[in-house]
Amino acid sequence: DYQRMALMMAAEKIEWYDAFIKPYLTSGGIVICDRWAACSGAYQGVTPELHGYILSINQPVPHPDFTIYLRMDDVEELARRAGCGVDNEHATVERLTAIQQRYEDTMGIWQHDYTARLSVTVDGMTPDEVAERVASAIVARFPDVFKGGA
Repeated sequence: DYQRMALMMAAEKIEWYDAFIKPYLTSGGIVICDRWAACSGAYQGVTPELHGYILSINQPVPHPDFTIYLRMDDVEELARRAGCGVDNEHATVERLTAIQQRYEDTMGIWQHDYTARLSVTVDGMTPDEVAERVASAIVARFPDVFKGGA
């Protein structure tokens, strides 16, 4: 049942935030975390009805101050998965397209509601190009932390 699974994942995220992320941020730390709130909306909320529900149950966890969204062509993603031996049982172009649309919907909602938050979209090129663009985006967002560059 999607709602039960969504509630369990939201509870886990809230617990993780309260136990680890919030104390570290409170002490002045910077947290880099993959697949945070936007991921929940994208992977679990692949229908419009579920998307809003997923975002609402994840509200106790703050939105990130900065988000880097890695976007890749669906066909290219399937090819890379196959090349790495990743299980593609549930990965179809249609499903990946729906997930990508939910990510973009979530990012659009955040940019509308949280205009002070910065997000960067990095199109999936070669892994080295993606790494370079991600590092540049982080250094640009946190110049005081990375004074010497990435």
